[in-house]
Amino acid sequence: MKIYLTIILFVLLVSASAQQYHVSINSVFEVEEVAYFDPPDAFSALEGGLMLKASGVYGESTLRYGWFINYIPSNYVYRYDFDLQMIGLGGVIGAAFAVDDNIEIQPLMQLGYRVSIPEGDVDSYNGLALNLDVNGIYWMDGNVHPKLNFGFLTQPAGGNSDVTFTFSPQWFIGAGVVIADN
Repeated sequence: MKIYLTIILFVLLVSASAQQYHVSINSVFEVEEVAYFDPPDAFSALEGGLMLKASGVYGESTLRYGWFINYIPSNYVYRYDFDLQMIGLGGVIGAAFAVDDNIEIQPLMQLGYRVSIPEGDVDSYNGLALNLDVNGIYWMDGNVHPKLNFGFLTQPAGGNSDVTFTFSPQWFIGAGVVIADN
């Protein structure tokens, strides 16, 4: 757990110079047969739920880059009857497109590391976090701007010493704010 706290502290220190801070609350949708466990070579549905997201975004013109942290307090695995907490962090790269003077769309790819912590005596699953986050931002006067976002979370590789754990896209939708000097 000490390594995770060190990584989060590092990300927070690096984020001090971000041009935009994104914070949102999202709903992760249940997806049938999305998670794969080997052994026993079987799929399971994941029941989504609440996801908290934060990111720091830098960039001028249309290029955007930065960092992200995602936290899902409970993602239920149907076939095996247990809950997972998921924490993902890593880097962001993408673009920004102005729709008009006040609306901007930011499609952002996220690449990083995910830790899935199951309840009980099962070891944590670690893996590659590969996500898409599309933000629609309404720029207003002041420093706080509303946003809507949608996208998906995936884990194309991962597991622990005993079990491979991967999952295909798990979709989410949400809303939040962007804090920026615009």
